Amino acid sequence: MSSPKQAISDQHLPVEDSSDSKLTLPAHADIAELAYQLWECRRRNEVDGSAEKDWLEAEGQLQDAEHRVEE
Repeated sequence: MSSPKQAISDQHLPVEDSSDSKLTLPAHADIAELAYQLWECRRRNEVDGSAEKDWLEAEGQLQDAEHRVEE
């Protein structure tokens, strides 16, 4: 099993939604830290998955948290 720190790219840019406002993604370092924590937890509990799924889960959790703060 490879570490997510090795498998994750840093090619994350702001994306645009249909209302022409930019959605900013969480900081790369924040996503990497949470993804690594998710990977460690998954590894300890012997749960199947991948570094990419951990990254996407971390990114989604952080985006959700940012949207709740903005509201």
